Parts: sequence; structure tokens; C-alpha cells
Amino acid sequence: MTLKRYLVVANKTLVGDQVPTLVAERATLGPAEFHILVPATRSRETIRLVAGAADPLTGYTVVSPDDLAASRERDRALAAERLATFVTRLNELEQIENGTTVITSEVGSHEPFRAIAAVLEETTFDEIIISTLPSAVSRWLRMDLPSQIRREFPIPIIVVHPQSD
Repeated sequence: MTLKRYLVVANKTLVGDQVPTLVAERATLGPAEFHILVPATRSRETIRLVAGAADPLTGYTVVSPDDLAASRERDRALAAERLATFVTRLNELEQIENGTTVITSEVGSHEPFRAIAAVLEETTFDEIIISTLPSAVSRWLRMDLPSQIRREFPIPIIVVHPQSD
């Protein structure tokens, strides 16, 4: 059987059941490799620091480089924590325990397109799975990330997201 390679791109949705279910379903189809990519999405604090607050007298934005660096590091740490928890969950799935599935992972750029492009520069995949928040709140869907990826890379893409309540 041919090894199938999947790139799974997710962040906040890693805590739900939808992504592990998809991975488990694909793992039952035969030998598979999953590369889990978690873009280090900017927190509200990082966004606030990047936007800055203009000094009313000079008009210049004053942001402490140390504060911005610390906030970005917290964003990466949170993404890494989600990723570690998710990989642990995957390794506990019965479908994964059969030894025919390989899981690799990384935290990528806060810009999801750049993160995906960086991975695709290094290797190829049979399918990309993008897991987003519900369409009403998904920044990735608002920026039309799936279409951007489809235009740039000739790889089948599926997009999954929970329905809004």
C-alpha cells in the first residue's frame, strides 16, 4: 500500500474532536503520515502591541520591543502547548496505535499562508486539511486562506469547521 501524506493545519480547533476524528478516519485507510502545523496566531495582546497607541503629541507609536517580543513568545508557547496536547491525544487513538501512522508537527508563522508555504517548500503532501473556527468568526476564512492555497499549490484541500451555534 502507498503511504499517504497529509498536512493538517489548525490552531484553536485542535482542542475539539473534529480534527482527531478526521486523522483517525484517514489512518484507517492505510499507511499514513500526518504533519500537524499550528500557526502561532497572534493574541489580542500582540495585536494591540503591534498596532500600538500613538503618542498624542508626536503621533509616533511607542511600543516596548521587549513587551512585543514577550507577547509573541507567549503566542508561540500557547500554540506549542495546544500542539503537544493534540499530538498526545492522537497517539492515544486506537487507529494510530497500529504502527502504520507517522506523526510529525511544528509551530509555524503567525501568518497561516506563510506557515503553509514554508512547509510545502520542504516536502509534498497528498492532501491539506485546514481546520478553522466556525465561519462566523474564522479569520482564516475571512482572509480566504483556502483559495489562496489552492491558487498557489496544486494539492487537494479540504476545509473543516464546526457549525456556528
